[in-house]
Amino acid sequence: MAPRIDKNLVIVLDHTRFQGFGHIYAKPFVENNGFEPTGKGDLLAPGLGSRWGWERNYNWLRDLRTSAQYTIGHADGGLYGYDIHYSQPFSVQLYQAEAMVKALRKIHREMDKLKSTHGYPDSYGEYVAHFAIAIGCNRFATWQNGTRSYMWMNTAEMRTWVEGVFREAVAA
Repeated sequence: MAPRIDKNLVIVLDHTRFQGFGHIYAKPFVENNGFEPTGKGDLLAPGLGSRWGWERNYNWLRDLRTSAQYTIGHADGGLYGYDIHYSQPFSVQLYQAEAMVKALRKIHREMDKLKSTHGYPDSYGEYVAHFAIAIGCNRFATWQNGTRSYMWMNTAEMRTWVEGVFREAVAA
């Protein structure tokens, strides 16, 4: 049985390019559905302190993300190096490290269950979809600099976005 879907979770996708390589990232955020008195609908980073206490339920997501890498201008390499990890935590105490290990083990267990029922993810978009199910999320977004707002996506649209970023990069 897959984890329960949390209507407050959103996976935000982003990508970077540097020195011939590109990375695509997927990171969980929490939508402000009344957790904070202002900014309804804003995306909140898990682990940020709050005097309203909402973050306690989401601390395990702090600094968690997935990533994949590609070589700019080379379609034959595809997206590779799919990974789930905690990225650049500022400081980690023992109890936090133990919680991270517990969360990673749980996520990997859920991902293994999905592999056995749905097969191995055949693309990074599919990998992110499996990751989302494993953490209890079914919504995706990416920041649009032109409009300075989020573009919201369902799972199929997220897969298309990931493939579009890769196609654009290999055409460069």
